[in-house]
Amino acid sequence: MGGQVTEFIEFHGQSHGTCRMTWGQRHVWETAFVPDPTAPFLNSSFSVDVTGHSLAEITDCTRLLLERHESLRTTYDPTGEAGPQQVVQGHGSVALQIREAGPHHVSDVLSRSMKQALEVPFTADEIPVRATVVMGGSAPRFLILNLFHMAVDRWGREIAERDFQKLLDGTAQTRRAYAAQPVHQPRDRALFEAGADGAHRSARAVSYLNRCLDGYQGPPARPAPGADEGARYQRAEMTSPNLFPLLETLASKYRVSVQTVFVAAFAAAMAATLDVDPVVFQISFSNRIDHSIKHSVGTYAQRAMVRIEVARAPFDELVSRAASGLLTAYRNAHYDPLAADFSDLVCLNLTAGQVVTADERPQPSAGNPLVPREPSTVRWQGGLDSYQGAGVYVMLRKIRGSASLGITLDTAWLSKDSVDAVLTHLEPLLTHVVSTC
Repeated sequence: MGGQVTEFIEFHGQSHGTCRMTWGQRHVWETAFVPDPTAPFLNSSFSVDVTGHSLAEITDCTRLLLERHESLRTTYDPTGEAGPQQVVQGHGSVALQIREAGPHHVSDVLSRSMKQALEVPFTADEIPVRATVVMGGSAPRFLILNLFHMAVDRWGREIAERDFQKLLDGTAQTRRAYAAQPVHQPRDRALFEAGADGAHRSARAVSYLNRCLDGYQGPPARPAPGADEGARYQRAEMTSPNLFPLLETLASKYRVSVQTVFVAAFAAAMAATLDVDPVVFQISFSNRIDHSIKHSVGTYAQRAMVRIEVARAPFDELVSRAASGLLTAYRNAHYDPLAADFSDLVCLNLTAGQVVTADERPQPSAGNPLVPREPSTVRWQGGLDSYQGAGVYVMLRKIRGSASLGITLDTAWLSKDSVDAVLTHLEPLLTHVVSTC
């Protein structure tokens, strides 16, 4: 395997300027970046197979991507008179690392480079993009773009990846034409939020969010564990080959998303094992409800609450309540975070909308959902020094057909045994529903 050289990609955008942060940017700033600027999840990377393209083409497409999307050339100033500001840079440069790999070591170098990309935190005053090209011999094989979470939420990252691929697939002429097409920018969003329509939308959303909390208590608070009980914050992973076939079978039956079925099932499991009713979730929504920003790279996502009254309702009714609750929350997730601070709300923080495989390509879960595959496992992975949240954070992913639930737990809210009870209740519950459909 060879060495590494660094070049620089210069960009010259058609726009620049300073304005207030969007509400989505402010949410990430206040709840994630300020508490822990070195948190690994503030880095978000993707890789693109660039086999057959020259280094000059890759450099050109990266430059055009930055020039098209202001958020990819935005820094952040915490000293603004009205609060932290976004500062769009009209020109500048980003480093491009070129890493040599022998023809038989490309995968190893790519994997190591992806891991290393997540280990160096961004600062508020640097361009929020880093680029790496992995060479297989003398030819480019993969591009890695590492992005700052202040610049992109996960939906924004997917749009950036799609746009880069579109640029790469074009000609020099079509690339320039596409990059020059108008696109909604975070500064446009900030201007809307500062106006009367933005204030009205925020007030409506905050009213809804407060109604979700009427009468909500959640599980009784627990004392923080003593030194002999381990760290207060714990991480676990549940792996289940059976869960996704069950979820997908019921999603097809009820004509809803997998996320909707999962939310209904988790609510039922919490009510059954923890005697909690109603159940309140916090879920991140893309906030791309306005058509103008569906193709905008930026940080717009915010959390909204979904409240489900379980009350021993049949499962099909819980699915209906989950579907209605998710839709209402989606319509009320855009608000001024300074007017509604729910960062300390102790509840279940659920991310189930991004159902992906390990290689980012959808793969179906084949087979009869009632035929057990391998048994599910819950593996506790040890303690964390800190956790930017309250309660339990659960992320549902699909990896090569199996469900993977990543769990981060504040044991001052729930014990590990309680979480185990909820998780082990999910499959029998869903199996029973499928078998009686």
